[in-house]
Amino acid sequence: MISYAQNFEDVILRRTLRDVAEGFYIDIGAQHPMLDSVSLSFYEAGWSGVHVEPISHYADLLRQSRPTDQVIQAAIGRETGRMTLYEVPHTGLSTGVEAVADSYALLGLAARAVDVDVVTLASVLDGVADRDVHWLKIDCEGMEADVIASWAPSPVRPWIVVVDSTSPGTNIPCYEHWEPTLEGMGYRFAYSDTLNRFYVSESKLGLLKSFGPPPNCFDDFQTSILTQEFNTIGQEIAARRSIRDTLLHTQVATEDQRHARVVSAIEALSVTLNQKLTQAERALADQTTRLALANELLAGCQDRLEQEISQREGFSHELNMHRQILMRLNATVAERDAELARIFADPTWKALRPWRNLRKGLARTRRKLKKSIARTRRRLLSGKWTQNGEPMQNGLNSAGKPAHDLARTPLTSCLLVDRADDIMIAALDAQTTPSESL
Repeated sequence: MISYAQNFEDVILRRTLRDVAEGFYIDIGAQHPMLDSVSLSFYEAGWSGVHVEPISHYADLLRQSRPTDQVIQAAIGRETGRMTLYEVPHTGLSTGVEAVADSYALLGLAARAVDVDVVTLASVLDGVADRDVHWLKIDCEGMEADVIASWAPSPVRPWIVVVDSTSPGTNIPCYEHWEPTLEGMGYRFAYSDTLNRFYVSESKLGLLKSFGPPPNCFDDFQTSILTQEFNTIGQEIAARRSIRDTLLHTQVATEDQRHARVVSAIEALSVTLNQKLTQAERALADQTTRLALANELLAGCQDRLEQEISQREGFSHELNMHRQILMRLNATVAERDAELARIFADPTWKALRPWRNLRKGLARTRRKLKKSIARTRRRLLSGKWTQNGEPMQNGLNSAGKPAHDLARTPLTSCLLVDRADDIMIAALDAQTTPSESL
């Protein structure tokens, strides 16, 4: 025979069931129709069965490769309905357990959530209750307990049950969660290949004698070329992963060192920042004090400003009053200017121009005579003036007698001329005043 299974499960089953010519199987979590397939060697030997696979891609491949087998595209769960399945493309690691999908992310495997149908194992078994089921394989990546729990109340008991017994992606056993249930349904442990555990129905305990030694040359099998190539590729992948892990460890160590340096630098920077923060707080306190003083000064300035504004308002009021007064004065000046213009334009004003010129000449003559009289008085009073050869002092001669011919003295003449000038100017004023003439 040719073995296609991952861990030679098909070799153990063929050894145990070598007397069954055309048997029947149920493969829960069938995945690919050839790679790591437990059922392919049986199918090639004329067996048939049921494949349960929730991923549409693998379900379609099974339908194409196994046209005589039944393919149920669904997951197995405790209740019929719908569920979220975390698909890891191109692998057999798809699972309905979110925690398991999260653990794949740590290995660099991306899972995508898809909604799939859910049926119970009881419904699958009841669908073939009219015939013997020679073996049942359960490989659901962490959902084995739910699959076994959905078995009851179906009375169908396959001869042999093979269950994946390690946590997904590890060699850690996890069968203690579901083995008691399986034993309670009438099954006895027969064999473990580290990855799987084999159980035999109590109604077929005679099969137990076939279990014991692992697959060997007496089982007359060979691995498929695809399996060999797959194993070679797997070894190469494992070697590359080892190299990758080594590089990752080196990078992690380098990053740890860099992280330590960064942490040290951050701590030093934190100390510096704390010092600067303390200084900034002190400066802020000083600025706060200064701001308080500035606020006080500002309050005083505001008070003074309000006073100035009040004074300016008073000044503005007074200015408006003065402006009004100035406007009235300007109006008065304008009226006077108009009146003067009328006077200057009057023919009488023009006719009296010679008299005004004469008045100006007399005024000049008057000023000259006053200056001459003032000089004569000073000379007379100072004794420098003479009459008939005798010096005069305060209008008296040397004998102390008044001068009888004073009317003929220059002083008398000056006084008379001054008086005549006053009379003439007064007469001219009386005759030439424009306001009186108008």
